Amino acid sequence: MVRKFGIDPDDLPPLKKIQRYAHYCRKTKLLDHDWYDEIVDYIDAQAFIGGENDTKPFTFIVKQDSSGHPVIGIGPDTNLFVAGITAKRLLERPTRPLESLVFHLDATYKLN
Repeated sequence: MVRKFGIDPDDLPPLKKIQRYAHYCRKTKLLDHDWYDEIVDYIDAQAFIGGENDTKPFTFIVKQDSSGHPVIGIGPDTNLFVAGITAKRLLERPTRPLESLVFHLDATYKLN
C-alpha cells in the first residue's frame, strides 16, 4: 500500500500510534464498548442467595467455580456466555390460571 500511494515508509507514524488512534475512534465515535468485566461483576453481585424479596431481581448462571462465583464464557461456541435475570414474583406467575399468565422470554444469539 505504501508503494501504491507513493509514501515514504519513514514518513509514516509508528504502528502503535495508529492502533491507539483506531481504538480511540472505535470507542468514542462508533460506541464500541466492551463491558464484559462489569457485566460479570454485576452477575456475581446479584446472584441468587435465597433471601431476596419477591420483587428484587437476581441473576443465575449455568456453572459456578468451587468458591461459588459464576463461570461465564466470552462468547464463542466452545466458551458460551450464558446468564439469566429474573425475580421470585415472575417465577411464581405460572401458578396462576393460564388466562392471566404473561410470560416473557428473551434471548440474544451470537452478537458477533
